Amino acid sequence: MRVTLTRIYHFAGSHRLHSPKLSDEANRTLFRECNNQGGHGHNFFLHVTVTGPIDQRTGMIVNLGPLDAAIQEQVLRKVDHRFYSAEYLQLSEDPAHPEPWIATSENIIRLMYPWVQAALPPGVTLVSVRLDETASNRFEYAGEQPMLQSSDPLECAP
Repeated sequence: MRVTLTRIYHFAGSHRLHSPKLSDEANRTLFRECNNQGGHGHNFFLHVTVTGPIDQRTGMIVNLGPLDAAIQEQVLRKVDHRFYSAEYLQLSEDPAHPEPWIATSENIIRLMYPWVQAALPPGVTLVSVRLDETASNRFEYAGEQPMLQSSDPLECAP
């Protein structure tokens, strides 16, 4: 029997939405107040959803103490009270993150996914990570999933 658990973590951080591929005026038009030169901040909530079998010895799928400590070390230590830039996150040398890297919450949650995955103990599977940026902006990522490309032919059932 597999059970799903979601653990929620709080952290604060800031970012600036700005694309070097756009003019300053286009950035201001597209990103509005999120393009402020000094950035802007959020009180984020990170939802980590995992699944696994119930351990017959403990009755749990994961021991929360070690999980919390691992998430703190592998994830929160890197993002709490930080300004998210490609330079700070050292993405410029990572081929998995081609330039330009824009600090949108969509990109931040994708960046955090492997960090969370690396923090999990054996036997526990990461289902998804969700980042609550505001009460009305939530971003969820479940790893790379095959997606239908726009050039792929669509097949319709008769």
